[in-house]
Amino acid sequence: MSKHSERRQFFRIDNSVLLSYSVVSDQEMQDGIRELSSGGFPRGGLSTALMEIEAQLQGAMAKLKNQHKNVQAALELMNVKVNALLGMLP
Repeated sequence: MSKHSERRQFFRIDNSVLLSYSVVSDQEMQDGIRELSSGGFPRGGLSTALMEIEAQLQGAMAKLKNQHKNVQAALELMNVKVNALLGMLP
C-alpha cells in the first residue's frame, strides 16, 4: 500500500459526558443480563433506566443539533418538560 492510501483522518471531540461505573460480580452480571432479556429494568430500577435513556437522548440530540437545529430545539424542550414532570413524582 502506498503512504497516501494509509493516511488516516483524526478528529478532536471536545464534549463532556456524565459517566459513572461500579464493579459487579459475575453473578450480578448474569442476573442483570437475565433481567434485561426478560424486559425488566436494569439493577437500580426505573431511575437507573431513565438516566441511561437520558444519556442516549443527549447523544442523539447532539447529533441533531448539527443537522436539524429546529428539530433538536423542539426535542430539547420536550425533554425538559418530561424531566420536570418526573421531578414532581414522589
